[in-house]
Amino acid sequence: MRPRSIAFVTEAEQWMLDPDAAGEDRWLPGLFDAHVETEGDGGADLGEQLRQPLPVAEAIAWARERADGVYIRDGDEREFGIGTALEQPGAADADEEDDEPLAPWRDELAAGYVRRRPADERWKDRGPGHPPIAPLRARLTPPAGWEVDWSALPAGQPRPDIQVADFFDQT
Repeated sequence: MRPRSIAFVTEAEQWMLDPDAAGEDRWLPGLFDAHVETEGDGGADLGEQLRQPLPVAEAIAWARERADGVYIRDGDEREFGIGTALEQPGAADADEEDDEPLAPWRDELAAGYVRRRPADERWKDRGPGHPPIAPLRARLTPPAGWEVDWSALPAGQPRPDIQVADFFDQT
């Protein structure tokens, strides 16, 4: 009997310096890495790996040629399976007990895997058609007895009109 093999296809990530945000931005390039694991008597053995990330359809084709089942995880942490070996709960990871089987992969999903931000960061892609973000206004009043040193302000800069409200003393 041939040992069961599963190919793992996962979306790559790119981190890019964002000078406007003074940090890095995470991007999903729509390219996928893949490797094959074979279950034998001694546990899972890491087999062949892709040499470079490929578009999802090509990575899946590579994986299907080499494994009984294909586990797909995109950068938004959605999971899909191809093959009867992955239709059982927990099939992709024997250490976890999944409540449900993986969603079946559909080839038409491949068109959506283009360079994009992760789902939880797509708010950064605001354009002219989006409604404006309302400005935040706060009234701040320092507690009694505090002194404010304005000497650190650059010469010619007007002193801000700041009052710090004490939100913890609402009695």
